[in-house]
Amino acid sequence: MTPMLDWHGVLSGQPLQWIISGFLTTVWVSVAGILLATALAVLLLVSLLVFALMALLPGDYVRVALAGSRFSPEFAEGLRRVYGLDVPAWQRYLNWLGAAFRGDLGYSFSYGRSVLSVISGTLPVTLLVGGLSFALELLFGIGLGTASA
Repeated sequence: MTPMLDWHGVLSGQPLQWIISGFLTTVWVSVAGILLATALAVLLLVSLLVFALMALLPGDYVRVALAGSRFSPEFAEGLRRVYGLDVPAWQRYLNWLGAAFRGDLGYSFSYGRSVLSVISGTLPVTLLVGGLSFALELLFGIGLGTASA
């Protein structure tokens, strides 16, 4: 016996709920994929923009760090080699991007330790403040929205 279409356009014998839930699951997975791809593209573009702006600044970290000191130019050049500042900016960006995909975000000169350790040290407080502000936003937003309706 061949399946018949009912008035919903659904094969008889298949609950409409299964079809709708499968469709909605597919839609949400697609939306989540699009949002994830968009977020990655934005992160990539922001990192490229920040890196380009930093590369356009006059001087480099070694020149700023050694300003006013009596170190030789050979020492400064050795530091540039150690920090990778002796290669073109596009190559430094690609090196950084490859290392970032492996989880190595680099070294913070300001804190004197890896960027990942700086982020992981401040992440719990950041998540706490963000979570509390989101909870307050929901509380006041729903309350005020209900009161105004």
